[in-house]
This record gives sequence, structure tokens and C-alpha cells, in this order.
Amino acid sequence: MDAVYEVYADGEKFGELRISRGGVDWWPRDAKRHGELLTWEQFAARMEGS
Repeated sequence: MDAVYEVYADGEKFGELRISRGGVDWWPRDAKRHGELLTWEQFAARMEGS
């Protein structure tokens, strides 16, 4: 893992965005075990709304 960003909304933790060479991992604040791993291509498609 290269970087971890904690994401907040209205003063409360919304989740964590974990970025690595292999892709992006989103961990919602209530995740108990693991988040959702996306390749860079999948992440780009989601950001573009595809």
C-alpha cells in the first residue's frame, strides 16, 4: 500500500481510500473485514460514471 487517505463528510469519517500500484481500495467507515478493490481501469470508469 502506497497511501491511505481518510475521507470525512460533515465532520464524520466516511471511509478510507487506500491507493497502491495495483489499484484503489475503498473501505467504508463500517467495513469490518475488507473494502472493495478496484483496478485503475475500474476506478476510472466509476469516476466517469460508466
